[in-house]
Amino acid sequence: MNERLYLSKIQMLDIEPVIWRRFVVPASITLDRLHDVIQGPGSRLDIGQIPYTLLS
Repeated sequence: MNERLYLSKIQMLDIEPVIWRRFVVPASITLDRLHDVIQGPGSRLDIGQIPYTLLS
């Protein structure tokens, strides 16, 4: 198996202390699935939808 992977980092802005998470996703991930990956931790914390911006 030689699938390309992306290491990504999400950081919440304007809060202290800084909260961030790193995760690995396959290059073939769909935007819908990426949304699920990003929102996943927030749903377990019962904080609802987390607004985010994708940066390159």
